[in-house]
Amino acid sequence: MKKIVIAAVLAALSLDLAAQNEVDALRFSQNEFPVTGRTLGMAGAFGAVGADQSNLFTNPAGLGGYKRRNFDISFALHDVTTNANYRGSINEHARSRFNLNSIGLIGHKEVEDSPWKSVNFGFAHAKSNNFYQNLSIGGISGGTTLMDQFADEAAGIHPDDLMSARPFGAGLAYQTYAIDPVDTLGTSYYANSYTGDILQNKRIQRTGVQSETAFGVAGNYDNLLWIGMSLNFTSVRFRELSNYTENFANDPANDLSDLSYKENLYSDGTGVSLKIGAVVLPTDWMRVGAAFHTASRITFTDTYTADMRSTERLGVTWSQSSPTLITEYSVRTPARYLANVAFIIAKQAVVALDYDYAAYDKMKMDGLHNNTYNYAPENETISMVYKGVHRLRAGVEFRPLQAVRLRAGTIYQQSPFVSGVGAETAPKMTYTGGIGYFFDYFMIDFGLAYTHNKESYYLYNPAYVDAAGLKTSRFMGLISIGMRY
Repeated sequence: MKKIVIAAVLAALSLDLAAQNEVDALRFSQNEFPVTGRTLGMAGAFGAVGADQSNLFTNPAGLGGYKRRNFDISFALHDVTTNANYRGSINEHARSRFNLNSIGLIGHKEVEDSPWKSVNFGFAHAKSNNFYQNLSIGGISGGTTLMDQFADEAAGIHPDDLMSARPFGAGLAYQTYAIDPVDTLGTSYYANSYTGDILQNKRIQRTGVQSETAFGVAGNYDNLLWIGMSLNFTSVRFRELSNYTENFANDPANDLSDLSYKENLYSDGTGVSLKIGAVVLPTDWMRVGAAFHTASRITFTDTYTADMRSTERLGVTWSQSSPTLITEYSVRTPARYLANVAFIIAKQAVVALDYDYAAYDKMKMDGLHNNTYNYAPENETISMVYKGVHRLRAGVEFRPLQAVRLRAGTIYQQSPFVSGVGAETAPKMTYTGGIGYFFDYFMIDFGLAYTHNKESYYLYNPAYVDAAGLKTSRFMGLISIGMRY
């Protein structure tokens, strides 16, 4: 299985006209549910509890729990620290970001002379993914160089045709004398510096957010059933700037002293999905809900460029830039299935559980408009590398005083990777807590969340290089202010 997956990855990496791959599909599909300060404290387990703005993004039937009109606004502080271990060398980087997390308005209409007690409708805009992160990965090579990948990529291509055939990788390496042909026909190529230790380093800067704008409606039938639906529009803005460098030993056998390879990726996308749900209230102390999120087809426009620079051992510098590649494509994110349950204990506490499932192996990529590439290697890799993921959220809220709410929760989420493909498969855990002050017409909530997870990252093609182990700690602090009227 691992050999098959690596072969598929190799095929994807060798196609210059397809700068996108299965990593992009996962990045934009594996988003979090937007939350308010109250729901963050309970780990987002609010599908059956209801009467919260976040229901527009989880179980829209929860809107049926509102008994007044409502306005909420939330602000968040994100702090991301990543520790990278590459062949025993450890680097750590952190990045913080403060932003408007969500804003929403809920309307309420009482219905007279009908078993339908009320109809509620709402609008909300919220962040569902925060891409801000800095990475620094570096150490001594295990005997390979990025140029090995480009030399193999160039094999069989005549040197005169290399820049047009491989303008984002091997062509740049050839133009900067980082690789050279063994013969005049370009039958095979070799890396120009290979003696002694190679100090490798890659710095990555990621920015951007994924947001959802939701319009929803829900009805309350005789205080026994809430049903609702929402139409959610997705907006994505993602930027990744990376600079990979190699420094070679000062040895007469090495033609180069150093090289750098910079990549700039800009992704902008839009999509739409439908969410439907129901919550049953069989007793005063129990609520049971279910929801379904349709698959979303997010259309992207990517702008990609690459640059390479090398310095000869005697001081001469060579540089080459790629053309600008603008690609239009789509990612079909997986459908999502949710189940919710909540228990209200003597009107003093709430215990809630939310479960959801998404089949990431069903994601699909397609070319759009002038992009005739079919993404078959990427889609094959998606089906082999990824799997369905179960996620469980558990939260509790306790009222020690009339106006005070204390909250805690946890999220367990499986890794989307199947075992045996060289990726980290440990689950991701999140721990949350919060406090709220609830008055008749005004409320303020504070929520905190800490997430720790592990990942594997390859500086270049995994057929040539060992994985770097990444440990990422994410802290989120959220404050929400709301009014009911």
